[in-house]
Amino acid sequence: MAKAERLNEELLKMKQDVRKQRDLHKNLRENPKWFESFDHCNKLMKDTLGESETQSKQFLDSFGMQMNEVETTLRVLMQFKEASMKRATEALDNIRDMELTIKEPYLKNKDKPYYIHSIIIHDGLAENGHYYSYVYDRVKKVWWKMNDHKVSQETEETVLKEAYGGEGYKSACYLIFISKAMGDRIDQRSTQ
Repeated sequence: MAKAERLNEELLKMKQDVRKQRDLHKNLRENPKWFESFDHCNKLMKDTLGESETQSKQFLDSFGMQMNEVETTLRVLMQFKEASMKRATEALDNIRDMELTIKEPYLKNKDKPYYIHSIIIHDGLAENGHYYSYVYDRVKKVWWKMNDHKVSQETEETVLKEAYGGEGYKSACYLIFISKAMGDRIDQRSTQ
């Protein structure tokens, strides 16, 4: 259970990281300060600097920049774009791998169904309380409440309400399952 929770936390972090990377790319591409996009900026530079030296100087002077500053800025921005795109792609690949890792145990056991057999309830707080259980009788199709020396029949509605944390401080703390094969054996014995 702890491993699944840790994997889910890592998956959530990765998804948040991918969203941040996508937002960053979107902001950089849509922000007019950066000439609307990296690609547009690159094209603008090539078109302008491919012209005469006078036009190139006029273009750079209009932004108050020197040629080496523009080249350095473009190079850094392009490196950042490539690195963050690579990071986003790796994060998406990791997310797919992690989702498969999380789903794998469920997929392997899909053909091996289990049935709830018993629910252990804790009534109280962390430092004190009382435990009792509900056991499902597959033969009679009813739930039995086992509370110390008292045994009573309960409705499924009551059992589920308490298991989900219905009233007071009651909630399920353990679930006990039986395999379909074990359930089938119990059902066979009840018909004999």
